[in-house]
Amino acid sequence: MHLISFCLAVTKSGSKGSLFGGLTGAALMASVYFLMQAPETRPVGNALGFGSSFLFSSVFGIRLVATRKFTPAGPLLGVSICALVVFITAYLQDS
Repeated sequence: MHLISFCLAVTKSGSKGSLFGGLTGAALMASVYFLMQAPETRPVGNALGFGSSFLFSSVFGIRLVATRKFTPAGPLLGVSICALVVFITAYLQDS
């Protein structure tokens, strides 16, 4: 999911900050994915996924409001909110 946001951010802005942020987000989401695979580390994966998705949603929401430019903040906000819903749903199913 964040691979799409990574590609979108880098192609739209071409900045090194977008490249670094996209790689960091992709690495974080990959870590969350692997943590959620084992039952004993699933709660940690859920918490890390929820926290990072909430952080991404906040950052992209603030950026969208501050710049008033839909691209790339709008689609990235949408992807982050979708990820947030996925992690909330996963947490509720595990509870």
